[in-house]
Amino acid sequence: MIVVIPKRIGLPHPEPDGAVEGENRGLHSGTTPPWTDPLPQNKVALVTLYNHQLDMPVWDQFGNRLAPVYGDEQNVAIEEYVGSPAAWHNMNQNMKTDGTYGDPVGITIRKPENWEVEKWGFEHMTWIEGQVPPLPSGGPESANIPVRVGGHYLVGGTGTRTVTWTAPDKVKITWPP
Repeated sequence: MIVVIPKRIGLPHPEPDGAVEGENRGLHSGTTPPWTDPLPQNKVALVTLYNHQLDMPVWDQFGNRLAPVYGDEQNVAIEEYVGSPAAWHNMNQNMKTDGTYGDPVGITIRKPENWEVEKWGFEHMTWIEGQVPPLPSGGPESANIPVRVGGHYLVGGTGTRTVTWTAPDKVKITWPP
């Protein structure tokens, strides 16, 4: 019998470079992406997301795409070591049967004032239905994040990928060669 375990982020690395539609959201620990800083149970953090949705390939210890045994119906948690203070957080994503997981990558901009509000309250609903603030230019910013799949640490995490963003709506993800 051979036991297959998740070992590393596979190749090719997705490198989107283009326009993204900003989205106002109220994040908490159960959303995708989750809000990973401390937040009371009945509150959300108001943010604007400018993300590409990446399908991240995961390889096993033999260098093959992860077997379907870790697929959708198995509820195998994807965790990242993020937040303040840093800790392992469930990303509310599961492995897919094709050996990938969804990873929203880009820029999260917290509302400048009054960003912690009641979940589904007036401020929350007004924010998500309101006008999306413009994306400023910025970066590059390192997005090197430790990752676990089903409790197994992926060697190298997300590597040394970089996120760069340009007004009004362009987000670029790059990985070193």
